[in-house]
Amino acid sequence: AAIKEYILNQITEHRASRKVNYYYNTWGMQRDSQWENMELRDIFNEKRILEEIDYASDLNIDMFVLDDGWQETMGIWTPSKTKLPNGINPLIERMKSHNIVPGVWLSLMGIDSTTTRYKEHTDWVVRDAKGIPIAAQWDHPAFDMVSNFYNLIKDDHKKMIDMGFRFFKWDAINTLNSYQPNLNHGDSTYSKKEIIDRYNYLLPFYVVRLMRELREYNPD
Repeated sequence: AAIKEYILNQITEHRASRKVNYYYNTWGMQRDSQWENMELRDIFNEKRILEEIDYASDLNIDMFVLDDGWQETMGIWTPSKTKLPNGINPLIERMKSHNIVPGVWLSLMGIDSTTTRYKEHTDWVVRDAKGIPIAAQWDHPAFDMVSNFYNLIKDDHKKMIDMGFRFFKWDAINTLNSYQPNLNHGDSTYSKKEIIDRYNYLLPFYVVRLMRELREYNPD
């Protein structure tokens, strides 16, 4: 009883986050596509997702989440120009017409190494002991969250909120033992272990800070 009371009423100051929602995620559909010999992300396109939103409405879904495949590429959180040539608005509007909360997936720290963003911010890239970028989730590199990358990803989220998204499914928030000096968890005067320990300690605080600042930007 005490655990139930804690989880439902005390785990967070933001009571709305404990409201139970009936949740649809496109990843289930995408995983099923493997039986049809289709690549996980190939099935993601405007026509199919609009159909899925209508099916979700028939099931009285409260929240509809666009999973991996909606974005331009890993770490560039704008709609794919090939899969969603009309942008995200047709999907958002269809969800709203059914009183469904629009949600979206993203890998919070992942970044495609071919992007301009990656090349402009190599100082944020988490590296191994030899200085080689680590293969994080799905073999993509990852940015160090305890750095000025935080401000960039916060701005990304604000733009997604402006698009109409009201729920974020954050994936792959992993402890990566980052020890790049001169970020927000220690400079070169500290030992490697101190920098790693400070990073691992601060990462959850940065994630919670992001939640709070996004709710301040839009309380909904």
